[in-house]
Amino acid sequence: MLRAVQYAIDCGDRAFASKVRDHLRWAIRIGKRRGSLKDTILASYAAKANNVLTRLMRMPIAHPAGKVLLKQIKA
Repeated sequence: MLRAVQYAIDCGDRAFASKVRDHLRWAIRIGKRRGSLKDTILASYAAKANNVLTRLMRMPIAHPAGKVLLKQIKA
């Protein structure tokens, strides 16, 4: 997924793709710490991740590469 995001950034979509990249990097960092986190904290992170992703998917996307990326995320 990070490769698809980087491709969209390289094609010129800086607004949507860069925010998705930041969100993915955050999720990867949480995933690496998953074994040391309590279930309640993981649940709160999951809720936050869903909220951020929902907000990102509602953003208006002007660049064609961003639209392709959005379709990939929805799939």
